[in-house]
Amino acid sequence: SVYEPLVTSICDEPIYVDRQAAPGGNGRTWSTAISVLGDALELVPARRFVCPESVVEIWVREGMYTPAPPGSSPTRTFYLYEGTRLLGGFKGDEIAAGQRDPSAHPTILSGDLNGDDLPGFGNRSDNVFRVVRVLGAPGIVDGFTIRGGDARSLFSSGAGIWINDGGGRVTRCRFEDNRAENLGGALYSFGPTIVEACTFVGNRSLERGGAIAMHRSSRVDSCSFHANEAQLGSAMWVDFSLYSGPARMELVQCQLRGNVASRGGAIAFFASEPSQTLEIRDGTLV
Repeated sequence: SVYEPLVTSICDEPIYVDRQAAPGGNGRTWSTAISVLGDALELVPARRFVCPESVVEIWVREGMYTPAPPGSSPTRTFYLYEGTRLLGGFKGDEIAAGQRDPSAHPTILSGDLNGDDLPGFGNRSDNVFRVVRVLGAPGIVDGFTIRGGDARSLFSSGAGIWINDGGGRVTRCRFEDNRAENLGGALYSFGPTIVEACTFVGNRSLERGGAIAMHRSSRVDSCSFHANEAQLGSAMWVDFSLYSGPARMELVQCQLRGNVASRGGAIAFFASEPSQTLEIRDGTLV
């Protein structure tokens, strides 16, 4: 019983991250924040062991974060383990998540390890294959700019965010300058996913889904897509045909403008039975 107040406190606390913080912080306050985001994410399994019913929030102060130092392997990524809510847009003095402002305090997750990307996806040999990998539900990413992912070779899909079959939720994020050889230049999901109030600009797939590629029932709400490119489905590629049974893709109040594809226009949709549907409501496609 002596430890109960401490455990309860830890279960309710976020983990604080500030790239300008001094080394050695424990992440329990802004003044003792952890300076390396990857180190903070690695604390989640232990926190979940102590607090199995809790969702672990990680509060990230404005600035740019990469999955690894310059010269590291391109397989490095930000891993979101089961039960992680990753929040950006903090100034660094907030006491509640609702006080943050991602527009005023941009928090950037970049795959460009060497910081030397060139326009037109040049100089990408150092870039990580996937900036973020969501490994378990609920995997929540909220309030970030995600850029510089370059999915290639054996890791050719989901350069910005790759989501496994547990699904995830992505909110108030901006995806820019991500590229995939195969599927989903910005985002690729195997599981049911909600994407809300996000912007996708200048992402590219050399094959399908310039911005997004999905396989399961999902919802994309109040998002904008501009200048994304692919061979098939410049903004979105949705393929339910690999699975049997009902599935629904909802595209609600989204703006799709100036996306370029050789085939399939802005959206490419595939289904294997009538119960698999695409619903587009209250949006603009130009």
